[in-house]
Amino acid sequence: MKTLKKRILAFCGLLAVLMTVVTGCSSAEKEKNVVEGSGSWVEYSFEEAVEEAELIIYGTAGEQGESKVREGTDGKSAIDYYHEIPIAVKELVKGEDSGSVTYKEYGGETADTIYKILDFVPLENGQDYVLFIDKDGFPLVPYAVAQVKDGVVSPGLLPESANSEESLSVEEYIAMIEEAM
Repeated sequence: MKTLKKRILAFCGLLAVLMTVVTGCSSAEKEKNVVEGSGSWVEYSFEEAVEEAELIIYGTAGEQGESKVREGTDGKSAIDYYHEIPIAVKELVKGEDSGSVTYKEYGGETADTIYKILDFVPLENGQDYVLFIDKDGFPLVPYAVAQVKDGVVSPGLLPESANSEESLSVEEYIAMIEEAM
């Protein structure tokens, strides 16, 4: 009888130790801080954006790379972080053909913090876009990232002459860009 009591007591002690370890581990997991930022972006007309962009491409987004910190920043602001995303170019609308394009998407993540830019919608892997890109590889402005679904563009950047209520095919949108160049 004493042996059974000792075994039960030992089992309860072991169970108590395991529960303490499991509880300690789960409470030690800390949720990441979220830092959200919003920029003050230049307001471009369609024609100005076409002129200002270093590259304008129609392509497919690849897989998002690791977070990086922009050179010359202190790494404390959401705008300081970015991910590189390879773009499989379907059509180079403006710029020099370098064989590949790496798009730099604002926002990132560290061990304890997630940095988000509220003005941008992250690119989806495998999704098509028309992108207006600046000389550093970043989007010209948030509204110059146009998603393409089933050959139809959902742009936020249109020439004044275009009807924003009508859907545009990617071919029509690219033709508008080329006309503005």
